[in-house]
Amino acid sequence: MTSSSRARQQGATLFVALIMLLIVTLLAISSLREVILESRMTANSLEAKRLTSAAEAGLRAGEGTINTAVTVPEASDTCTSESCVRYASAEIADDYTSPRFASGDTKADYAPADNTTFDTDSRDTTIQWYAVPAGTTCVEDNCALTGKGGAFFFAVNSCAGSCTTTDGSSQRVTLRSVLAKVFN
Repeated sequence: MTSSSRARQQGATLFVALIMLLIVTLLAISSLREVILESRMTANSLEAKRLTSAAEAGLRAGEGTINTAVTVPEASDTCTSESCVRYASAEIADDYTSPRFASGDTKADYAPADNTTFDTDSRDTTIQWYAVPAGTTCVEDNCALTGKGGAFFFAVNSCAGSCTTTDGSSQRVTLRSVLAKVFN
């Protein structure tokens, strides 16, 4: 082999090595994009599960409040962390039959009794709940007036996350359950 043909071959080797390096770099960048996307999906999934658990805790707080009541809880305009039973009427402007958690709406804030905190990472996370009367099934006369002798139904609504925003800019979970309680 002459020295001139050897010089041409060394330049071709460098060119092939650079093309191989470019291909490996493009594959690495593509893999990195997939990893970033997958980590975002996992974070959103974890946040949704965390908010669902928090909303469940709010539901249980509302249900527990009604279950421990000796007489039918009165519907009122004010809420405390112990009681939040709203009026449910089409005649009232603040009708609470569909879940409402706007900033002006009346609802109870929930905080676990064992001081459990939810890792919010500076997100606006709150847990709120309220209940509305959803009807009665009377066994005795005048049970709706006396608050005894029938099954009373309540729709308990709970929200976890950024409950006051409805524009979709932040995550929130809203849950509802129906509870029947017999007052004797």
